[in-house]
Amino acid sequence: MWLLAQLGHADGVTQNTFYEYIKSLRKLGIPFRHGTMKSRAHYDYCDVMELAVTLSLRAYHVVPDSVLKEIMRHRPQLHRLYSKAYADRQAGRGRPVCFTPNQGPPIKLQGCFLDLDIQFCGGQLVKFGPPRLLPPKDALVIAAQRMLSLETSLPFGLSALAERVVALALSPPRMRRLSMGKGGR
Repeated sequence: MWLLAQLGHADGVTQNTFYEYIKSLRKLGIPFRHGTMKSRAHYDYCDVMELAVTLSLRAYHVVPDSVLKEIMRHRPQLHRLYSKAYADRQAGRGRPVCFTPNQGPPIKLQGCFLDLDIQFCGGQLVKFGPPRLLPPKDALVIAAQRMLSLETSLPFGLSALAERVVALALSPPRMRRLSMGKGGR
């Protein structure tokens, strides 16, 4: 929970509200399949990434159940993409590309971008995916095309998210152990 909060996903809500939201996602099957949840959750890299991606989609203030179902349906493919996004964050598909706008300094983009190709019509999900990783140039082209057509699903920086998740996971805060004292309290 600390890591997800550090990513900014708990901003603007109370700690209790944030925990309840994560708990409701878990009940719906994010990031664990139904029936595989134990009393104490052990989150691996892909589990944290699935939660972080899902919470990133909340930029639109809500993640409909239909999108959650598609994330679960595409889970094996998405897990591969999460790993590839971290591995290719500076090379391969994610190698840096520089763009020079008409005004201002050059812009450097690097890392892989996730395109879920989510499309809604009349409040209903009409298209999801297939999920794919894009190099910076392709992500920029697709984002520009979708902005012109008023589509809201834009590729987002999956490598950047993966890099932050790994960096935070490697530097967690020290956790205090609770003392049980004489009375068992």
